Amino acid sequence: MSDEAEREAKRPVAPALGPAGRQLWTEICSVYNLAPGELQVLREACRTADLISWLDDEIDGQYMTVRGSQNQPRVNPLIAAVLDARRCLDQLLKSLNLPFPADAGATGDPEVVKPFRKRRGDMNVG
Repeated sequence: MSDEAEREAKRPVAPALGPAGRQLWTEICSVYNLAPGELQVLREACRTADLISWLDDEIDGQYMTVRGSQNQPRVNPLIAAVLDARRCLDQLLKSLNLPFPADAGATGDPEVVKPFRKRRGDMNVG
């Protein structure tokens, strides 16, 4: 079995996700061998990416302001929701402590990423 086929066989199966979440899952799992706790954080990040995508779709075509309870203009609450979701996604991804692709030589090659993961103390990189 080739190295690529072995990596593919070991790659964790993505949970039920929408397109944005599936893309994030695939991009990260194709490069990194995550521990079970990291996979849980990644699942939440992927669900958050799907939420952001849904909120973005909902905001499209809507006004940035809506009428409040006393007919006053106020910011559309979907804007605050998408901003909160983006902050949440940022924190989840930061908590994974993965190097940026530029830090890994921008190759996406797990062999290039391996020293960064070992420096973190995570020895389960294949």
